[in-house]
Amino acid sequence: MAGFTAWLAHHEQQRTAIGDLARDWAQDSERPRVRTMKSMLKYLEECGASYDALETARKAWSAYEADRAAAPAIR
Repeated sequence: MAGFTAWLAHHEQQRTAIGDLARDWAQDSERPRVRTMKSMLKYLEECGASYDALETARKAWSAYEADRAAAPAIR
């Protein structure tokens, strides 16, 4: 399965909090490549993200992890 940024990109058209995060993330030319929820949250905190934005990011990462766990392993 692709990484978090690719997963998030699939949600850009949604009119939800995760869709908002996806659009903001896509437009951020300074965003780092994140491999953990902790590194994503750290970056968002450094950018001054609101509590609600951080909660949405946590939910998005949890959904990403759930999708990864459910995806069949490619060997």
